[in-house]
Amino acid sequence: MNNRNYHIRRATESDIPFLVKTILGADAGNGHIASYAAVFGLSNADASKYIGEMMTEEMEGCELSPLHFLVAEYEHDVVAATAAWVEESDGIASWVVRSALFQEYFPPTAIEHAQSISELAQSMVLKRTPGTMQLESLFVEPEHRGKGLARMLFAEQARLVSNSFPDVKIAQLMTYTDNTPAIGAYEKMGFTKIRETISNNPNVLKYYPGRGMLIMEIELKNLLK
Repeated sequence: MNNRNYHIRRATESDIPFLVKTILGADAGNGHIASYAAVFGLSNADASKYIGEMMTEEMEGCELSPLHFLVAEYEHDVVAATAAWVEESDGIASWVVRSALFQEYFPPTAIEHAQSISELAQSMVLKRTPGTMQLESLFVEPEHRGKGLARMLFAEQARLVSNSFPDVKIAQLMTYTDNTPAIGAYEKMGFTKIRETISNNPNVLKYYPGRGMLIMEIELKNLLK
């Protein structure tokens, strides 16, 4: 298989099941815990159900909307996806949009569970930079890894953002500090580490697939090469 076997397109509502798989798979990183489930005291199946429901609302400004996703198809099957948006392009931070969706779609018991570990969750928080392209929730099916799909998806997202927001010059992504395979792959693309946070909470690995979060960035023009 080479790159010509793949077709990149915008996601549609019919792709939501794969996008939910993408969000939870990317969130789990190289571990088995997806924070979207664990932080809220949910099973992966329940988290998938609620995230699928919230994605039908198509709110802009975070990864929980098919509006921001591109998918890669191979022989008419979707095999990879990633989301991108410009942080605070409408003046609202992505964490605010995300929180509003959780409040609306997750059950009260899940919100209460998240609130009960809020101090731990805050120790994992990193602030995204307003006015930058945010790349989020990259997932490639295992049998299609090593084909350059991440670079293809990032490049097309960069092209779309450059056309719509010509003043945006920087792309950022966030990953777990423990996800060394992903970090190495991003560094090969030209991303550099700019900020990280490490949690000292002894229970952090019960809720997250890593002990901290890392932001990496690259000049947008370098994704378009």
